[in-house]
Amino acid sequence: EFEDQKNFGKSLKEAYKWQKIIGGDTIAKINKHTESRDKEVDFVNLCETKHNNQLAELGNLLLENIDDIKLIAVAGPSSSGKTTFTNRLRIEMLARGIKPRMISMDDYYKPKHEAPKDSEGKPDLEHVEALDVERFNHDMAALVAGQSVQLPHFDFKQGKRVEGPTIKLEKGSPILIEGIHALNDRLTNLIPAHQKFKIFIAPQTQIHIDDHNPISLTDVRMLRRMVRDQKYRSTPVT
Repeated sequence: EFEDQKNFGKSLKEAYKWQKIIGGDTIAKINKHTESRDKEVDFVNLCETKHNNQLAELGNLLLENIDDIKLIAVAGPSSSGKTTFTNRLRIEMLARGIKPRMISMDDYYKPKHEAPKDSEGKPDLEHVEALDVERFNHDMAALVAGQSVQLPHFDFKQGKRVEGPTIKLEKGSPILIEGIHALNDRLTNLIPAHQKFKIFIAPQTQIHIDDHNPISLTDVRMLRRMVRDQKYRSTPVT
């Protein structure tokens, strides 16, 4: 049954306005910005300023409610920029005197043979049950309660978890996590809702090839993933 998602519609409308402001709503217009070095730098700086303003807005919200916030969760689809965004959010928080503790959800992966299988019978590493949900929940709740916790570390060479560092949160230091399942309450159901600050990110760029042919948001993320994997993960595009 159709369910109206007002926030999603609002974000698309705002993205459309922004693309018009910077002259980036079609491929042809974006190419115009690359005709000279000055134009190219200005275009990039405009986009960076927009992102910095959004981070500052989030920083204000977090600072206003930091006495209640114990866990900040960042989620989004594949190649939405979760890791880059989370690192920049961390710096924004540090500039406001907030010292978040980043915890990698990857360290809670189960061994591949314990992961759920996909339709082809292969390990589905994007399924929530590929993570040790019970231990993650327990560890996060214990940290929020002020206890010392020995975190796991997933050794990708061995393909299994080993014991990692023992940590204890300082006062005013919320947990910061990111991942495609970060907003799934199954992972943090032992933490009260008012102590969680949830952020969902995804590129909502309203770019068109021309006046009649839009580019889907999924295609945008696919292009980002191809560039990322080729440049940073030594993975061929094919």
